[in-house]
Amino acid sequence: MATRDDVDTVRSRTDILQVVAPYVALKRSGRVWKGLCPFHNEKTPSFQVNPDLGRWHCFGQCGEGGDVFKFIQKVDNLTFPEALERLAIKAGVTLTRENLASRSNTPVGERDRLYAALNAAVTYYQSSLKSSPPAQLYLTNRGISAETIEQYQLGFAGGEWDTLPRYLDQFGVTREDAVRAGILAVSERGGHYDKLRGRVVFPIVDVQGRTVAFGGRLIHAEPDRPKYLNSAETPLFSKSKTLYGLSRARKAIADGGEAIIVEGYLDVIACHQAGFMNVVATLGTSLTEEHALIIGKLARRVLLAFDSDAAGVKAAQRAQAIFEAQEIEVRILDMPKSEDPDSLINSGRIDVFRKSISGALPVNESRLRQIVDTIDPAMSEGERVTLFQREILPILKATKSVTERQRYIRLCARAHPLYATGAAMAEEQIQQEVEGRKPWIPGQKQYSPGRIAGKVGWNGEVRKPIGPRETAIPVIKSLHTAEETIIQALLDPGLEHYAMLSTELDPDTFVRPNYGKLARLLLTTPGLEGAKLALEDPEIAGDRDLEEILLGHRDPIPGVNEDVLRPDIQRLIRYAEDQTLEKLRELSREGNAQAMGLYTKIMRERKGAKTP
Repeated sequence: MATRDDVDTVRSRTDILQVVAPYVALKRSGRVWKGLCPFHNEKTPSFQVNPDLGRWHCFGQCGEGGDVFKFIQKVDNLTFPEALERLAIKAGVTLTRENLASRSNTPVGERDRLYAALNAAVTYYQSSLKSSPPAQLYLTNRGISAETIEQYQLGFAGGEWDTLPRYLDQFGVTREDAVRAGILAVSERGGHYDKLRGRVVFPIVDVQGRTVAFGGRLIHAEPDRPKYLNSAETPLFSKSKTLYGLSRARKAIADGGEAIIVEGYLDVIACHQAGFMNVVATLGTSLTEEHALIIGKLARRVLLAFDSDAAGVKAAQRAQAIFEAQEIEVRILDMPKSEDPDSLINSGRIDVFRKSISGALPVNESRLRQIVDTIDPAMSEGERVTLFQREILPILKATKSVTERQRYIRLCARAHPLYATGAAMAEEQIQQEVEGRKPWIPGQKQYSPGRIAGKVGWNGEVRKPIGPRETAIPVIKSLHTAEETIIQALLDPGLEHYAMLSTELDPDTFVRPNYGKLARLLLTTPGLEGAKLALEDPEIAGDRDLEEILLGHRDPIPGVNEDVLRPDIQRLIRYAEDQTLEKLRELSREGNAQAMGLYTKIMRERKGAKTP
């Protein structure tokens, strides 16, 4: 084993920031560097590195801390000798070996041998590519440059069964180690062969750039052989914890706070070659919670570049659930049908790919657009009802954001049977069904319960009075926008519009109760202090949209001034008055003279007449 002097030498020659940086997106804060702890899930950075002391510590949930050796041990699940050996190689320190023979069968020795076997295989595959014109032509036709081939160590596995085993023999790699590393497979007769034969080979590396596995792609279709093939799981490689291209993409993802996830090696390489460096891919498996945790340490927004077919949509919906559980925003690229990043880039349509990134849609919206686009004008009413109830309604009900849901309702209106009677009627009915009220019944002509209280509805029921905060008409987008604009104005640290708002704004006119509650609080305590108080209120903090606004995760609404705010305030007042008038009208019909007087007075004032 190494001596104490060796340990001290490695420590003194190792920059702890360079060791930690591949695992944690760090930002300087005075004498320390901060980031999200890699050892537990968190939203607020509690992990700190002090380069002067050569120490790290988490001041959050896990409370872990230590020196550079402890970090590598914990983050990569290594023993101390393994961590020391890895850092010694990087620092250029030759360790003193004591009792070397006693270490030959330890886990450290096994991992070393597996890495050596994989590196030897990389050299073999690279050499094979240089002597295979068909494989070179395949990569050229896929738009991959010679420089990229070298950077990504791409290779080729020839069609022979035993060339690679014999090559590995020259480097002292045992057949057992080659099998354990996932390089060779064992035949039914007990022999060993290269299972990637006939394929272009893509080395799969970990975050430190070490080869841990291989992926292969046939250059010619062959019966009974899969087009793509990855190494099996090994002591060095786990598909559920590995993302192809992450070692190169990590910095771009952390810098931009956004990751793009594609479906294949060629998509990653094409994107990186074109300058889209924040791109990674899964390895023949669906996205996992481990993948989400890895991405979540670097970014809070993920864009999915999946196929638009049924399988791709289902994969996107599964990924959405996983990422949203980690509070990571998920969107999906709206690429042309049957296209992927590789095909768009290599056909010269980089602008189309770039536009699909900037116009990425929420997964639910993408799915709803697909469904709506399948609507055939010749569909019967019953077919529309079935489609709406099975495909659309579950998505609308599962959408937590009120603003998003209202937008989706407008989007889906033409898929509803009532759309023939008008978009407003269809939107009204969808709102009812999302809220779990009156379901649509085929053959029903018009369904507007509560539109005019007291009248007899389609089903013979007498409609109940509408309360001051209720309406059967969907809340239009302009009211939501007005509320958000006013809230953001009240959060302005400069309090530029506070005087006007405190005089003219009535929080009781807000359509959404939580927004009204927040407005009332901010009128008392505006700016940052008010935001802090609001986040302590469970009702306000529990509203996802409001939480995003309070935490500054929403882009500011541009051009806010009093000429914008006053019409917004008047719009809310007018809407609240409409609800009051509806109630007064109902009371008037019941013979309430006072209600009738108030109703008449308000209506005359609206018309500009003076009440006698």
